Amino acid sequence: MSKQKPKKKEIEYPHKKYELLNDSLKALAQGTINLLILKGDCGWGKSFTALDFAKKGKFNHAYIHSYTTPLSFYEIVYDNRNRQILIFDDLDGLEDTKIIAMMKGACWGVLGDQREMAYFSKSEKMGKLPSKFKLKKDLGIILIMNDYLKGFKPIIDRGFKIEFSYNFQEKIKILENMQKKANLDKQVLEFVKSHCTPAIKNLSIRTLVRLSNLKKDGYDWLKFAKEELEFDENKQLLLTKLPNCHDIGNACQEWKNETHLSERTFYRYYKSMGGKKLRKKLKKEAKIHPQLAEAPALEPQDQSDLPEYLKGGEENKEDVKI
Repeated sequence: MSKQKPKKKEIEYPHKKYELLNDSLKALAQGTINLLILKGDCGWGKSFTALDFAKKGKFNHAYIHSYTTPLSFYEIVYDNRNRQILIFDDLDGLEDTKIIAMMKGACWGVLGDQREMAYFSKSEKMGKLPSKFKLKKDLGIILIMNDYLKGFKPIIDRGFKIEFSYNFQEKIKILENMQKKANLDKQVLEFVKSHCTPAIKNLSIRTLVRLSNLKKDGYDWLKFAKEELEFDENKQLLLTKLPNCHDIGNACQEWKNETHLSERTFYRYYKSMGGKKLRKKLKKEAKIHPQLAEAPALEPQDQSDLPEYLKGGEENKEDVKI
C-alpha cells in the first residue's frame, strides 16, 4: 500500500510580499538585518503587520509617527537605544539632511563595527544628551513610508526594502484573506467585489474597516461607500476604450484626444491596471460598466505592447498634459 503524500500546507498570505514581510520581520528580530524599509500605498497592512508582529512576539519596541526635527529624532533614538525594535511610521521630517546623516551610522556599522549615531551641536537644547552613542547590536529599525524620500538612497542601500504594489485583483484577494482578521463586513466586501473596477480610487483595508464600522453602527454605509469609493475618470475611460479599439495605439490616440494627457500617462495607467492581459479580458466582455464590471484577472502581466520606456523599471509618476 503506497503512502499518501502529506498535503501541502496552504500559504496563508494572499500575496508573496506578505510572506516575505513575515520572514523579514523574523530576520530583523534576530539581528540578521538592521533595517527594514516598507514602502507602498496607504491602508494595505504595512503598519498593522509590523506592530502585530512586535506585540505578539512580545518584543521590547517603540512606535513613532507624526513629525520630528533632527534634535528630537536624535533624542528619540537615544531614549530607545536599548529596545529590540524601533518602528518609524510615515514620520514627517525624515528627509532632513541632518537626520539622513544620522541614519547612515544608525543603520550600518563600518567594517562590521557597532552602529553609532552622532549629532554634534553646541545648542543648549542638547542638555545632557551625548554627542554620540552606540546602538545595541540587535536593535532593529523599521521605516514605513508611502514613497521614497528625496536624498534617502544611502539609507535604502543600508537596509532590506519591500515594496507593496498591488493590482486590483491582488487587492481583492488580500481583502478576502483579511476579512476575519480585520473584521470586514461580508456584505461590504461583496459590494466592493461586484461594484468596483481597476479604475477605483481609495480602495484599501482601512477603507473597508471604516465602511464595516458604519454598517455595524446602523449608518447608511452605502451612501458613504459611493462617496469614498470613487472612480478615476481617466482610468475608467481607458477601460472603455480598450475593448472597442482595433489596437492599443488606436486606443491610446482616442484616449489622448479626450483627456489631453500624454502617451506616457496612458501607458503608465495601462501597465498599472494589467496591460495586455487586461485588454484581452475586456475584449471578451465587449462592454464594461463602471458599477457592474467584473474584476479582470491581471496576472501574469504581459508587457509586449508597452513602449520601451515603460517596460520594467520605475514608472513616471507625473501626469503630463499635452
